[in-house]
Amino acid sequence: DGMIAAVKILQNPTKGDRYPRFRNEVRAIEALGPEHHIVPLIGPANLPETPTVDDPAWYVMELGTPLREHLQDATLPEIVRELLGAFTTLAELAELPEPVYHRDLKPDNFLRFKGRAAPADFSLVQLPGGEKVTGKKLPGPFWFMPDEGRRRNGEVPDWELFDVACGAKSLWSFATGVEEPFLGPLSSADDFS
Repeated sequence: DGMIAAVKILQNPTKGDRYPRFRNEVRAIEALGPEHHIVPLIGPANLPETPTVDDPAWYVMELGTPLREHLQDATLPEIVRELLGAFTTLAELAELPEPVYHRDLKPDNFLRFKGRAAPADFSLVQLPGGEKVTGKKLPGPFWFMPDEGRRRNGEVPDWELFDVACGAKSLWSFATGVEEPFLGPLSSADDFS
């Protein structure tokens, strides 16, 4: 019908936890997408028991554009207004009876879709009753991971605050154009010259 779409094909499915995360992403989009501003799948995904070269895991989704491209020449107020759409979606997910947190927010995981920003890449979402996809290592992007989110003594981070901190660092990255923001906490002794 002339629709332009995106196809995501899983590469190296036997490496680490890639396939469980890919399956998790499909389940999250299917479960959350219809009611929230998430880029939806088009048709069923191909999730074989064991992906192979001849039968890879893949899905097709509507096409969004990277938010960084859309915001390239935007002012700070425009950036904040645009991200408000994606943050609203994330707030809706956190307010569900069984809250859902993204756990992998970074600028690359925001798309512009149907006129507003939308969170993308739901491979690390922990769905209620879903399989655990992150094991013992902390999920999320190294540069965007808040210091407060690092596990200490086996404690599980507060995922809501984790998403807030990663979202704030993403906003900072969009506003400054710096792709790898500061690590850890800041102090008045830090040199910003």
